[in-house]
Amino acid sequence: MFDARPAHHPLVAYNLRFPGQVFDGQTGLHQSWMRDYDPATGSYPQSDRLGLNGGINTYAYVQGDPIGSSDPTGLVKRGGGWSGPQWAGIRQAENTIRRELSKSCSCHATSSGDGCIPCELVGNLLNRLDNSVVNEAPLIDSETGKQDCGVGGIPGYQIYLSPAAFTKLCDCLASTLYHELLHNTGLDHEDTASAPGVIRLEQRCKGNLCKKGSP
Repeated sequence: MFDARPAHHPLVAYNLRFPGQVFDGQTGLHQSWMRDYDPATGSYPQSDRLGLNGGINTYAYVQGDPIGSSDPTGLVKRGGGWSGPQWAGIRQAENTIRRELSKSCSCHATSSGDGCIPCELVGNLLNRLDNSVVNEAPLIDSETGKQDCGVGGIPGYQIYLSPAAFTKLCDCLASTLYHELLHNTGLDHEDTASAPGVIRLEQRCKGNLCKKGSP
């Protein structure tokens, strides 16, 4: 447990705790963005807003893995396995998708300003961008022995990306993340009578998401 006053300088309070947390001296809890963390129990006093979609224990902090994972907002966590540069790439890919979403429901003077993501999907995609957990996993195909780019729950709030997602084998990271986020919203690979397919939606956006310099 942290000491709020380091021994070498007892007049200075050190209130930082796990990533995104600040110590509250009045309650003894660590404040996150959306929830408070109780160091005495190693969990949140408040239940996860996602309910069981966030895990079977809705009060758990990063599913009991504070060494390999973090939860700076109290809503979602950075999944295990990522290095700092890899996670920075994922955040950059997320920002690319968010910029594209911001153009989707607006009219522009020229078509070059239009977004590639259908307006009716924006709400669900923003929900997943805010709440889905992105984990690292090898994702070896049992038949070919090669790595798949990613896997996303249909529907769900869990995404797994392999190291291949960071290579040109998977086009670009933003496109791969978008693909799995679409699965999280409940869409299948192929078009159905009631919904567009992930493959077609991803192809439509590759030119926008995979511009030069994109991760």
